[in-house]
Amino acid sequence: MTRGALIIQRDLIGLTAFLVLWLGPMAYRGLTNRPMPGLPRLLTYLHNVSALFPTAMPYWRVDYVLIRPEGSDAWTALPEAEYFRMTPFGHRTRLHQLMNISLTPGGHARRAEAAAWIRARYIARHPQRPRPAAVRFVGAQYRTGRDAPRGPWRTPPLESFHPEESFILSTHDFPPS
Repeated sequence: MTRGALIIQRDLIGLTAFLVLWLGPMAYRGLTNRPMPGLPRLLTYLHNVSALFPTAMPYWRVDYVLIRPEGSDAWTALPEAEYFRMTPFGHRTRLHQLMNISLTPGGHARRAEAAAWIRARYIARHPQRPRPAAVRFVGAQYRTGRDAPRGPWRTPPLESFHPEESFILSTHDFPPS
């Protein structure tokens, strides 16, 4: 046999193995929505088109910034678009990225710096309103099985979450001015 015939034969064996061992089970899974019978679970995950996500996320975290004006005990949610307009992460803003990073060691210092920036920006944008005495970062867990609104993602109001679905990441108090 010539060298060219050996290469062609090797290529045909490789192609056949690929079709039988990879594309065949993947096509079966895609068409029947069932794993191919007789395959171990590991191979089932490898043949599954959505094998990157073998389990669904139980929730999606949503972040909020709240302020407490001087002389008040009530917390008010700030509109995210007013402070974090840029959305380089799809429908997510820089706030979501900041909250993800701030869950790592040293995160409290990052949130404290962000709180000081938010307070200064609030004072500059709303000089007629009482100054914020405190800034609070709150997270909420949006369950993925919920009925989602149609169209692009819109952050649901914090009040729409049950108390057990929300949590305080940090609160930053400022001296009275």
